Amino acid sequence: MSSWTWVAKTLKNLRLATPTSTSTTTMRKPVTADQLQSRLMSASAGVPKQKDGLAVPPRPKKPLTPYFRFLAQVREDAKKENPKLKITELMKKIGTQWDRLDEAGKEKYLAAYKKDMESYSATLDKYQASLTPEQTALVEQLKMEKMSKKDKREKKRRVKDLGKPKKPMTAFLLFLRAQAKHGDTIEQYQQLAKQMGTKWKGMSEAEKAPYLAQYNDAASIYEKDLKKWEDKMLKQGNNDVVRISHLTKAIRAKLNR
Repeated sequence: MSSWTWVAKTLKNLRLATPTSTSTTTMRKPVTADQLQSRLMSASAGVPKQKDGLAVPPRPKKPLTPYFRFLAQVREDAKKENPKLKITELMKKIGTQWDRLDEAGKEKYLAAYKKDMESYSATLDKYQASLTPEQTALVEQLKMEKMSKKDKREKKRRVKDLGKPKKPMTAFLLFLRAQAKHGDTIEQYQQLAKQMGTKWKGMSEAEKAPYLAQYNDAASIYEKDLKKWEDKMLKQGNNDVVRISHLTKAIRAKLNR
């Protein structure tokens, strides 16, 4: 899959998850349950940021967007009217209601948002002016760390979309899977993992041999599949998802031609 195909696929998923609208005041991104909870609680006090003994007062919260104001208003009634709907289905239903509102119906939410944004901008200026140079530097550092974590999550999703082969299960996990019962709860499986971990440590090499052999066979296939996938990624220009060692070998091979 080329990078352009991946982009097209991603945009398609966004369109499916988000009710469409041509108005610039009504465009919305897909909403997860965590994002919903976070934004609906935006009026509450923030949590001070702290690192290495240096604390930063909580940043003023951004006002709810017009859509999220509408969502906060209708969500509880929508839940009562549709008690069996999953949260994602409920969000799509409310999104459809929002898209069907005419401009006049959306205007009150937009007007309230603009008014709060003016107040927020003034409050934010005062907040930033109140920070010491050390606090300002810490804010920037935390922002970079947050961006780094976000980049890692996005890269992980991208690698999955690009079809990277999955790593095989380790010998121990193969042993654990053989002991697990279908229908075990998470708690039962966690307890079993502890028990089998102790048992695995006490097993002889001969007892572990079948699982080690199964793992080695799977690992050999995985390594071959991974090399093929990485070669494909290099041809498509997706160098950033390829291991450094494989990328280095590819560069050396070109230089030696």
